[in-house]
Parts: sequence; structure tokens; C-alpha cells
Amino acid sequence: MFGVCILLACDVVGVDTRPILGSVAIFGLALSFGSQNLVRDFVNGFFVIVENQYAVGDWVKIGEHEGEVEQINIRSTRLRSVTGALQIIPNGTISTVENMTRDWSSFRCHVGVSYDANIDLVERICNEVGAEMYVDPELKDLLAEAPAFVGVTQLADSAVVVRSAARTQAGAQWGLEREMYRRLKKAFGEAGIEIPLPQRVVWHRNRATG
Repeated sequence: MFGVCILLACDVVGVDTRPILGSVAIFGLALSFGSQNLVRDFVNGFFVIVENQYAVGDWVKIGEHEGEVEQINIRSTRLRSVTGALQIIPNGTISTVENMTRDWSSFRCHVGVSYDANIDLVERICNEVGAEMYVDPELKDLLAEAPAFVGVTQLADSAVVVRSAARTQAGAQWGLEREMYRRLKKAFGEAGIEIPLPQRVVWHRNRATG
């Protein structure tokens, strides 16, 4: 109301109010667009909190951002990446969320063995290593099941790739995966099963000279 009175007074004394009105219109349009983003942030933030999509301490992936949730508020979410970088994500930009530490987790180990390796022996060793981990007092509470041989997943150029997997307690999958790789490396070495390096076979043919 006060602004309208000022504009009317300027018009009475002969001041051209068209530039003022134009500036006010542009400002109002900019404010309108800005408020749309702000409203979207608040609406998305409301559903994130109400639906409990993730909580402080969870490890999540939001779009291209991944890290531990440090703070959630109605406007934005803050993640701490593995490198220590703080990532501030407006809630209005969040479309999909991967929560890697909710309820339960799992890990998968992929190991390449030589084409000469006995796959039945490889399967037995994978299952034995998994069973040993499952009864280990330091690990059994982190595992929901014994890691087990899943099968051959790829016939690669230099190796036959096999997979072992297990379901774990939420957030324990990374440490258990590293431990599984360590034990498999040791067990395969003791059994004489080669984990081959990438290699290429080159055939050389001499042309007959005449």
C-alpha cells in the first residue's frame, strides 16, 4: 500500500513511473522463480524426513554424490564424501536415493582364476573360506549368513571370473569384502590356484622365402 501511494505521488508530480514499474515487475518475476525452487526444496525435504529415506550416519548415493549423511534439514542434505569433502545438496534436486546402510547390506567378491584351475576345487575353497569367516568370533556378528560360492560370472580374456557373496549387517559389507579377498588370495595360493595377470598370446609365423 505504501509503495502504491509513492508511485501515485510520483505520477502526480510528473515523474515517469514506467521504469520503476518495469524494475518492480522484473524483481517480482525473479522472486517468483526463486521461491519455486525454495518451495520445491521444502516439499522434497518434508518427504525425505517423513518417509525416513535416510538418517544421519547412513551412507547414501544421491545422484552423482555419495557419502555419509551429516545433516538433514528441510532445505538441504549434507554428505561427507570418502575424501572428506562436504557436499551440500538442495533437497529439490533429489530424485533418487541409494541407501547402502539401511536394514541390511551385502557384498560380492569377484576373483579371476586360471583357465587351468579346477572349478570344483575353486568352489570348495570359496565355501570353506566363507564358512571359516562365519564362525570367526570377530566376524560372525557382522554376517547374516556364510559367504558362499555363487558361480562363474565371466570367461574373460585371461581368467575365469568367479563370484562369492553374502548378506551382512548394515554398513559392514566393505570391511567383510576386503577380508574375504584377503583370505581367498591366501587360500588360492596355498592350493596352487593361479590368479593370472592379464596376458596376450602372440603367434609369429615365418614366411617361406623363395
